[in-house]
Amino acid sequence: MKKCFFIWLLTALLVLNTNAQYINHSIVRVMAPADKSALKQKDDCVYFIEVNGVSAGALKPHQYVDIKLKPGNYQFSIYRNVTPKGTKLPNIFMSAKLNGVALRYDTISVGTSKTYYLDVMNDPKNYVGRESYLLATSQKTIEAIPEIDLTNTEFPKPTQPANLAAAPKTTVTPSVTTTSTPVAKQQTPDPQPIVAQTTPAPKAKGQSMVDVNIPSNPVTNDSTFVLIIANENYEFVGKVNCAVQDGRIFKEYCAKTLGVPGRQIFYYENATAGKMEDGISKLTYCLKNFKGARGIVYYCGHGIPDEKTNAAYLIPTDGKGTNSRTCYSVQELYKTLAATNAQSITYFMDACFTGSDKEGSMLVAARGVARAPERETLEGKTVVFSASSGDETAMTLKDEGHGLFTYYLLKKLQETKGDVTYGDLADYLHYNVMRDAFLINEKPQTPVVATSPAVMNTWKTMKLK
Repeated sequence: MKKCFFIWLLTALLVLNTNAQYINHSIVRVMAPADKSALKQKDDCVYFIEVNGVSAGALKPHQYVDIKLKPGNYQFSIYRNVTPKGTKLPNIFMSAKLNGVALRYDTISVGTSKTYYLDVMNDPKNYVGRESYLLATSQKTIEAIPEIDLTNTEFPKPTQPANLAAAPKTTVTPSVTTTSTPVAKQQTPDPQPIVAQTTPAPKAKGQSMVDVNIPSNPVTNDSTFVLIIANENYEFVGKVNCAVQDGRIFKEYCAKTLGVPGRQIFYYENATAGKMEDGISKLTYCLKNFKGARGIVYYCGHGIPDEKTNAAYLIPTDGKGTNSRTCYSVQELYKTLAATNAQSITYFMDACFTGSDKEGSMLVAARGVARAPERETLEGKTVVFSASSGDETAMTLKDEGHGLFTYYLLKKLQETKGDVTYGDLADYLHYNVMRDAFLINEKPQTPVVATSPAVMNTWKTMKLK
């Protein structure tokens, strides 16, 4: 009798535990576009899903996935990559619909034992909500991919309080996130992790969060040499807002966080052609003559393509956008430093080379449109982080008083105390800059990384210190 009671009790506990596990989570079902236009690009298009900045898989058109989540508030973002041959290249965030209500980037309040329907939208004729999902599955026009279980993932908190109560067949009011605070990523195989942000010290009026609470490194990084050129006030072309502040704060991070001695940081504000040449010559000498030397080049200012060759040029403060002979060739810069056989050379280029400024206006009005510059050939052990790609503009983050690209570069150095791999840094910059550029400025800006063949397979594990 006791044995039977024990078996019954054990069975009851197992059933209760199973039920408890079930009611302890909900499903968010994400559907990729299933319209005619999506069908045409089925092999070329991928929709990447992120929950609180954590990678949650990818979908192709005419696919859906169930994502298991514990009760809580989650920020969903979905963005698209499209290329002719399936190569992953970034695009802007996609709009979406949750239970039939449009949103672009939003917070979902997830309850228990419920199913939420999140549709990625390409056009208004796309499937919307539970009924459309049932119709699509019954007609076999969409297919399921393996379920993604995120119930054991420790998510960072959303950047804003949740105000989107999501429930099937319920009218909800979406809220678009326009904050410049980045969503933090946790470790995932692909893309590289974005760690949770730290809480910096209070800032003074007019200061950015990255201008204060700069981490200090007790170790001296005496093998690294830095060239910083911050050009803001130009004689013949418009001003580059925030460039000097960008350069000054980056210099502080190099000295304090990366541990580079002050005498090894060659810093130039509003550099003329002569000053730029002087700085490049000094860095070249150090990289060529000091054993194990590593170089860091930071440039913030105007760039422009040559009108005939489309080659990219840096514009000194006394240079003219209409005359490339008064400017400094980016290709020449890369070649000159690569010839030193330095241990590594890393560039941070917060500039675009399309012929437009950071506000989107043309430097040379006669050209009328922004043009993508010719890509440079990289030699040596070179890694280039660029603020934008193609014919995009490198923009500013006015509320923080920094260039958008530089702000997130500094923020990542602040959060990690400079101990960050290039792979993690690249993913962090790509995600946050692309997000804020679209949500704040409604323009695309996609940071990119280019490498020389010598470090093509190893650059992601490289570090600044």
